[in-house]
Amino acid sequence: MSVDVSVIPASLLDISVVPSAVVTVELGQYGLRGAPGVQGVQGVSAVMVEGYFFRGCALCGGNDRAGGKYAGSVLAVERRSVSVPSMLVNVGGVALLAEVGVALDLDVAGCWDSGGYASAGNRAGRDFFVYACVPVSGSVPDFVVSAQSAVPLAIPSGAVPSVANSRKIGGFHCVCVGVGVIGGHDLSGYLAGDVLPRSVWDLDFRPVCSPGGMVFGRHGQWVDIYLPSVGGGELVSVFGGGFVSGSGGERFHGYKFDQWFGRVGKRPIGSLEFVAASLGSNQGTIISPFALPAGAGGHVDTVGRRMVSGIGCEDMCGVVFQLGREEGASPGSGSYGAAFDGNDSGVMGFHASAPSRPGFGGSIYIAASYCGSRCVSWSFTPLSLSGSCSSRGVSELAPCRF
Repeated sequence: MSVDVSVIPASLLDISVVPSAVVTVELGQYGLRGAPGVQGVQGVSAVMVEGYFFRGCALCGGNDRAGGKYAGSVLAVERRSVSVPSMLVNVGGVALLAEVGVALDLDVAGCWDSGGYASAGNRAGRDFFVYACVPVSGSVPDFVVSAQSAVPLAIPSGAVPSVANSRKIGGFHCVCVGVGVIGGHDLSGYLAGDVLPRSVWDLDFRPVCSPGGMVFGRHGQWVDIYLPSVGGGELVSVFGGGFVSGSGGERFHGYKFDQWFGRVGKRPIGSLEFVAASLGSNQGTIISPFALPAGAGGHVDTVGRRMVSGIGCEDMCGVVFQLGREEGASPGSGSYGAAFDGNDSGVMGFHASAPSRPGFGGSIYIAASYCGSRCVSWSFTPLSLSGSCSSRGVSELAPCRF
């Protein structure tokens, strides 16, 4: 494919020189592919073609991610909007050029493939996806938002949606229950159905795993918003999911969390990650009413405050301990014993002097004043089964794909 670089606007170039030459590039799976790709500023894709840089997709919702600003917006329209930047994007082998970025107001039915999601209540606690679509004519892409993860239900051109005429370029998660007014909290005032700023991902800013139900943490990792539940035979992070623990139907201990998270490109959270991700959560309180909730997310504590962290993680403190991946404290028996039990499948092995695992955040079964971001108990063995213990997944930031 040939691209006349001279017609590409300066807003899409990271250098001021605009050549008149026509260069040949290959449209790869993730975008333009010429000389080796170069990572630009955080969250901004950059592709080098014959020495020239082309910005790729860098979605943001109610914030300026590329500039490093993650604090929530005070403007209602920004909290419910997703900004799509100018871009050159490959859709089914067709190069589409958006010279001017657009802001998609989620309360406007025309932004959606299904008008029902223009109602904020229908967006609460759900993942959504942004698609670039081939237009009826010309080379400027249409954009549409959808709850569908493969292809949208409809596209603006009226053609039957397919991977040939629509391309998923990013996505986001919406607040499950209104945060209320919390002084100093990044999400203070956010309503159910608003865009969680740190949940916004795109082709070059996303975790190595599926990005659904995750936010980008202050420690540089992606973190599950919700306590883990089982969906489709795997651990998932979904609003209202019946979170797993050491009791109930599918019982989990530390080793099993390691194995199951690993299957989906995640791992149990670590101590530094937990503290960073949980800041802004309730401190020194537990969930109200005093009982383990049936589903993950949307809860309040004993003083009526929403149990959500500054980056949007739910139920981090004062619900259940979240088993971490570190090992330490007093080791177990020096004799070999089974490192599996009847809750495991497809794995065996024996361990000796097995170190304890940490449980973070506290639970309803300890004093409320003990709970918080620095609460940790090292009393759990790798095979401990307790209804007071769940976990939380984290994942690496995926490398530049260009």
